[in-house]
Amino acid sequence: MAMRIVVRVDSSVRIGTGHLMRCLTLAEVLRQNGVGVSFACRPLPGNMMALIEARGHTLRTLPGDDPRDQVEELLPDWEKDAAGMAGILNDIGTVDWLIVDHYGLDYRWERTIRPFVRRIMAIDDLANRRHECDLLLDQNYYRDAATRYAGLIPVSTQTLLGPRYALLRPEFETFRHQARGRNGRVKTVLVFLGGTDPDNVTEIAIRAMQSDRSLKLEFHVVVGGSNPHRKQIEAICREDPRFRYQCQAENMAELMTKADLTLGAGGATTWERCFLGLPAIIVATAENQIQTTQDLAANGVCWFLGRARDLTEAPLAACVTNAIRDPGTLRIMSAKAMDIMGEDDTLPTGRIVNSMLDGRRRAGST
Repeated sequence: MAMRIVVRVDSSVRIGTGHLMRCLTLAEVLRQNGVGVSFACRPLPGNMMALIEARGHTLRTLPGDDPRDQVEELLPDWEKDAAGMAGILNDIGTVDWLIVDHYGLDYRWERTIRPFVRRIMAIDDLANRRHECDLLLDQNYYRDAATRYAGLIPVSTQTLLGPRYALLRPEFETFRHQARGRNGRVKTVLVFLGGTDPDNVTEIAIRAMQSDRSLKLEFHVVVGGSNPHRKQIEAICREDPRFRYQCQAENMAELMTKADLTLGAGGATTWERCFLGLPAIIVATAENQIQTTQDLAANGVCWFLGRARDLTEAPLAACVTNAIRDPGTLRIMSAKAMDIMGEDDTLPTGRIVNSMLDGRRRAGST
């Protein structure tokens, strides 16, 4: 019988799109290995659920009558959520793996769902709550990664920790070799602050660069389809021939390979940049991005300018100017970024899928 996997994940203006995008990445690689994947999501404001079906995956919608959906999107009523999820799983039938990528769900939800699935995989990076799972993935970089989940997961849980297990789309493997050996000279700057960019850092970055006409650079500005400021940003880019605008880019690996420097957000795109050795100036668009970005900056992998909501044009412009004047540091930064992703050019997502398929074989599935 073919392996069957279900993913529980949400997206919205407040939650962002990172959780969904990394789960879609995993689903794509699983499908390449002959595994069918279904998604279960809440219909939250600004969700990207349509993208799931556009990518050819099955979508199941959880009941949307929870009043907390409009107020506290990050914290669903876990009991109500589990009841809805149990109904979906019971309808699907035998599920080999349930993948849950949600900061608002913990061991109580997982324990309730356990009877309906063979194995549970939790994707997390907060290490702030208990899990009852068979496999835990935390793709982020932390200096204390080995001990962060002590006491939060069963001793039998297999762990995949660090950027060596980052969820990257297959296209990034194609561009990895091309990205090696960056010379540190800056001609092209990529501006991408995530799918939603609620603090509109994209506009701050554009204004900061436009204020300095001496910068003879090409700026490629990318926004997500759910960015509420996208029309305004497009109009601003049209004012300056140095700026190119793109919405919902499907060629991020190519854009990152061609860029020499990026202005970006913490989160899932961090590992895309690192895999391609792209020097980066980073702001945190969510609190959970701060620690890992601080640790990366301390290791010389990027520059960190703090919280997005506190960013102003002057320090950002100064950081870009300093980067342009220091190609030696950019070369070192590029090498360090690639190094934390692993020495070879193997796609990290493949390592995750192998762990899941190995688990299947150990359990005797067919």
